[in-house]
Amino acid sequence: MSGYKLALIYGYAPNLLGLCGPKEKSKRKTISEFLSGKKVSEKKIREIIESFKAACPYYRLIAKSNNKKDFLDERVVRAYWIGNELLPKVKKLSSDFLPHHSFHVLNVGTLSGKLDENLLDCCLIKWGRVRNIKYQKSNIKKLKVLIDNYQPLEKKGKKFALGNPVEKEVVWNKLLAPKLEVGDWVSIHWQNIMEKLSEKDLKNLKKYTKINLEAYF
Repeated sequence: MSGYKLALIYGYAPNLLGLCGPKEKSKRKTISEFLSGKKVSEKKIREIIESFKAACPYYRLIAKSNNKKDFLDERVVRAYWIGNELLPKVKKLSSDFLPHHSFHVLNVGTLSGKLDENLLDCCLIKWGRVRNIKYQKSNIKKLKVLIDNYQPLEKKGKKFALGNPVEKEVVWNKLLAPKLEVGDWVSIHWQNIMEKLSEKDLKNLKKYTKINLEAYF
């Protein structure tokens, strides 16, 4: 998967909510067309991704710290949203935080005051395992999916932690994740399934989320 596509998959749900990225209908349409496989100029897609003002500074920081020429390199984008070996090479954040999306949620999200505990839980990238796919019809692009092993974000005193695993119903938009099967592990952002996770990505997402949770206050 290209870094362009990965960036737009994870930015898709918050963009529709008006939280980041372009607000113009024409640009949102272009995002959908690109994710559906239609040919869109690289210049136009890069311009759209750069309008996601929250994520791009992290991409640039990770890329610079790892001598990557293109801040939209797939490994750079994946480092921010999921986590990988590029993160520990970034030494410009205070405390023990790493420039993972969980850092942005726990720090910027809480300091801005725009996200309450429930919205912070939605914004934090989570993981879960597909247990049941509901309303399965070939002509429906959005389906309800029951997942298990979802750990809600909870605040205990001044600290945040992940709660006990629970079942949760989320949205499967085939534009973002074309193919899923019962038993697949997936990433979840704003109650939408983003992608099927490999064993390595699942391990990294858990690892780097835990690091930033433990470093928070």
